[in-house]
Amino acid sequence: MKTALLTGIFTAMGLVISSLKAREKEMVEEAPYGFDKVMGGPRGEISTMKYYSNATNSIRKALVYTPPGYDEKMRYPVLYLLHGIRGDEYAWFINGQANIILDNLINQGKAKPMILIFPNGRAMKNDRPLGNLFDKEKLAAFDIFKEDLLENLIYAVESKFNVIPDSYHRAIAGVCMGAGQSLNIGLGNQRLFSWVGAFTSAPNFNFTKAAKWTLLNLRMNLIWISCGEKDKCKRLIDAISEELLANQIDHIYGFGKGGYGYHTWKNDLYWFAQLLFKDQYRFQ
Repeated sequence: MKTALLTGIFTAMGLVISSLKAREKEMVEEAPYGFDKVMGGPRGEISTMKYYSNATNSIRKALVYTPPGYDEKMRYPVLYLLHGIRGDEYAWFINGQANIILDNLINQGKAKPMILIFPNGRAMKNDRPLGNLFDKEKLAAFDIFKEDLLENLIYAVESKFNVIPDSYHRAIAGVCMGAGQSLNIGLGNQRLFSWVGAFTSAPNFNFTKAAKWTLLNLRMNLIWISCGEKDKCKRLIDAISEELLANQIDHIYGFGKGGYGYHTWKNDLYWFAQLLFKDQYRFQ
């Protein structure tokens, strides 16, 4: 009965689930036309948050999306949404229209009202995406971001916004380098995050950094990995899925018709956001 229920739910969303554990590749349909365009209904707000980072010994910035009808008397789940190697805290706002996608989903009742945090995942004093982006120091800054997030950013967010401070109400997802960061941080800190999304992960994901495999199915509500069928990184994403399968880790491997870039990643966000913070989409 539970298998039939989940199959029906995901099929209605454009995901064909072949089993309860969702361990196979699943075709992700194209989101409906206009999903990333401004529609009728109330709009969320974008603001800038500043916080002190021990990792960089400096003041850092993150963009914050609060959902339509944000009420300071209510408490909300939070999604940390990370950019790729060529981006910064503005990337999802400018290139990914994440705020518009969430506005539409929330107004249509398809996604839970949630707060989005757009950090700069390049944790260094000069964190602008300029010059040689593959410089060793700049690449190392993506690893340092873990310290920045866990020690400072999460606490800053929870002190300034009405978010629910537990793993069930905290998600992390990203693209490219941000996807690898999301897997490293999310799977390695299961008491902090129980929803993880990786859209076209770069090779910065390190399986040895993930916590004990045997606990993932117990603590994770959703592990989503994805890429377009024309994506240049598809072999890497296949390998990540195969490693998860080898360790019997429940996950969704969603793939669509696109290639590498925000056209595909926006589509991923559209479907991924609809699964977050909903009991019926838990694999346990």
